[in-house]
Amino acid sequence: MKIAVDVTEASFLAAGPVRPVTEFNTQEPKIDQATNLPVYVVPVIMIGTESTDVLEVKVAGKPADTTPGQPLLLRGLVASPWNMGERSGVSFWASEIRVALPRSGSLPQAPGDGK
Repeated sequence: MKIAVDVTEASFLAAGPVRPVTEFNTQEPKIDQATNLPVYVVPVIMIGTESTDVLEVKVAGKPADTTPGQPLLLRGLVASPWNMGERSGVSFWASEIRVALPRSGSLPQAPGDGK
């Protein structure tokens, strides 16, 4: 079951580097069956109106490299609950993850720089 995640009231920041996902048994790159692209995981800080969470978000195709704290845009974010014996959790997938570019003139100025 996939559950769409409403991201309209959330902000996202990179929490670490982009990493390839590998198959458990072979350590070969995992390939997304729908797109035939390699799967990557991006650690993401999701800042919502009521909580802040760190998510490991998977995406098909290599997104841009990120640095911690860098603003991100996520599209098509879905949550998929899973269980395996006594273990359970939620995995997250996005259709796209990219670095959010600031709009021209939107960067805050340091105090005293607004001459």
